[in-house]
Amino acid sequence: MPRKRAPAAVKKGNSESKAQLKKRQEIEASLRGNDDKIGEAPKYFTKEEKIYYDFLVEELKHLEGIISNIDAPLLHQVATILNILRLADEDIRKNGILIKTYDKFGNEKTVPNPSLKIKIDFNTKYLALCNQLPLSPSSRASLAGKKIESSEEINDPVLQLLHQNNA
Repeated sequence: MPRKRAPAAVKKGNSESKAQLKKRQEIEASLRGNDDKIGEAPKYFTKEEKIYYDFLVEELKHLEGIISNIDAPLLHQVATILNILRLADEDIRKNGILIKTYDKFGNEKTVPNPSLKIKIDFNTKYLALCNQLPLSPSSRASLAGKKIESSEEINDPVLQLLHQNNA
C-alpha cells in the first residue's frame, strides 16, 4: 500500500520542484474549504459529546490550515467514539471484566463483559480516525517533522540555488 501523500505546505520538496509544490498548495487550499463552522457541535450531541467535540476543536485550532468544515463529520465521529469509550469504561468499572449470566437452561455462567468488546471495537475506530486527523502523537510528530524540514529547506541557501537551477 503506498504512503499517504503529505500536504504540500509541509513537503520536503525532493520529489517535486518549487513550482509544482506551489501549484499543489494552491490546489489543496482551494479544496480545503472554509473552517467557519468547525466550532459548532451538532445539536443532537449529548452533553458529554459536546464536551469532547469542543475540546477537540479547541486543541486543533492551533494547527492552522489543517482542519476545515469538510472534516466536521470526522470530528463528530471522534467525539461520539470518545463518549462510547467512556461509557464502556464506566460499565467495566461498575460490573467488572467478567459478569455472571444465565444460559437457556437457567444455569449461571461467567462470561466476559460485553463492554470489553465494545471498548476494543471503538478503540480501533478511534485509532483509525486519529491517523486521519492529527490526533495521535505519531501523526503530529510526522507533521511537525515535515514542517521543520520544509522550513529548513526554504532557509538553506545551497538548496535554494539548486532549486533555482532546476526550475
